[in-house]
This record gives sequence, C-alpha cells and structure tokens, in this order.
Amino acid sequence: MQESSTKLIRDGELIAFDADCIAPFGYFIDFSRTWLCADQVRGVSSFNPQKLQKQRDLHKYAQEQLAYNMEICKPGMSFRELSEKCWKIPDRFLPYRYGVMAHGNGMNGEYPYIYHNVDYAAGGYDGILEENMTLSFEAFMAEDEDDGVKLEEHCLITKSGVENLSCMVPFCEYLEQ
Repeated sequence: MQESSTKLIRDGELIAFDADCIAPFGYFIDFSRTWLCADQVRGVSSFNPQKLQKQRDLHKYAQEQLAYNMEICKPGMSFRELSEKCWKIPDRFLPYRYGVMAHGNGMNGEYPYIYHNVDYAAGGYDGILEENMTLSFEAFMAEDEDDGVKLEEHCLITKSGVENLSCMVPFCEYLEQ
C-alpha cells in the first residue's frame, strides 16, 4: 500500500500493481494484481516455504472476498444492503483492510463508494446499484506489515448480476498453487 520506490524486489517478495488506467476517449479501467517475485522459486534452498504458504493464503482470501462480493451484487440492491451482506473480513485482517469494498468508475475511482460492513456506520451512505454501473471490487489481505495481497476486479452491473471486465488479466500462477 505504497507508491513505487527504488527498492529492489527480491526473490520471495510480493509486488502489487493497481492499474487505475484512463485510456483514450476517457475510458477508465481499474484492476489490481499481486505477483510473487519468483525467478528462483523452484529448487532454491533459501526460499522460505512458510512465507510462500502465508502469501498463498493471503491471495486465496483476497480472491474469496472478491468472488463473494461480486456474486451477491445485483441491480436494485441498496449500498447498505451490499455492505451488510458483503464478505466478513476475518478479525486478523481487519486492521489492514482496504478502505472500501467497491467503488464506482468514471474518469477515475468515484461514486459510489461502498464501505465494508464494519465501516458503514462511520462513512457509508445509501444509494441503489443500477444496471450499467461499473464498480471495481477491492480486496487487500494482510495480517502484518511483512506481506499483503491486493486484488481488484473492474465489473459491469448487468440485469442478472456482475460481468467481470478485467477477467482477462491472470492472477499470479505461483500464488494460486
């Protein structure tokens, strides 16, 4: 959850990318992926298998959160209802959660901001999800400051639910094993 720097990424470390791309004619797409720096994962004795398992678990939870929240989202749902029904973040991840469970898209991330159920009372507001809205569903999983996984999907709200517009961007193969 920081901007890029001059730090060299080493074997076994994670790197996250949040697209926030504005293309020609103002089209905006917003998705995130986290990758493992794994040049030498296979057969290198210095690679920490416990750390890799932790990173894979974080990735699994982030994917689970996205899939669940995208699955329950339907046009006509209120922001409050979506917030109340959203994936319940396990306590150990709460201190590091992403600020919103989903946000709208226009020329940038914008209305609506749909808050996690634990944050709705402090910052949430009501509105209704409508067909043809685009939402980016967010997930950030971390239980300490050593590792964190950020994933995000850019979606269209359709008559029957959610169409994932960023599904062509694969997840990290090393983290999905």
